Amino acid sequence: MTSNAYTFAAKADIALSIGLTVVASLITVFTIPFLTIFALNLHLDESEIPDLSALDMIWTLSKFTLVPVALGLAFRAWQPGMAKKLVDPLRIIALVALIIIAIIGTVTAWDTIVTHIWTAGLLMATINFVAMSIGYGLGNLLRLPFAQMASITFEVGVQNLSMALFVCLTFLKSPDLAVATFVYAFFMKITALSFVWYVHRRLAVERQSPDKSPALASK
Repeated sequence: MTSNAYTFAAKADIALSIGLTVVASLITVFTIPFLTIFALNLHLDESEIPDLSALDMIWTLSKFTLVPVALGLAFRAWQPGMAKKLVDPLRIIALVALIIIAIIGTVTAWDTIVTHIWTAGLLMATINFVAMSIGYGLGNLLRLPFAQMASITFEVGVQNLSMALFVCLTFLKSPDLAVATFVYAFFMKITALSFVWYVHRRLAVERQSPDKSPALASK
């Protein structure tokens, strides 16, 4: 859901962002349980592996990921006029909330970030940069309008950290495994908020030059 908030704040293509999130949510509800169990069996001794049920994980993750999206879509279908009026105020609220969350999250996890910044920091920063670059490059390769390029970049590069923490702390009950999430969050907030500023500025320029074609705007 975080990617939708960044896309919304940047005034990119929110419809595409939500569509991609729905598809990703439908897929990850099934892939996360099996990938988690596979990773545990690969890296831990049998005595250290917690007792997990893939079906229970699928059911819990379904409620965690799909319900918020369904509620938002239902409200827009039920009250389209009200939903349209709320767009601009909610965009400002979303941006302010993201900045506040970034600050609070960084301060709260600062000790963990500092402790593991050299061991996990370079890897997490690289993963974040490469993921966002792939999203941006894919949109450019497909010659999409810039708003859609930005949405894809957020979807690929901005990970659902609440999901990662939920899995680590609820299913695995292991704060140690959540370290990578906190470190990734630190770098992701920097790159994502920087990209929000860039997208917002570029789209503002493009709207002042409506004669640009989508192909030119994507370059």
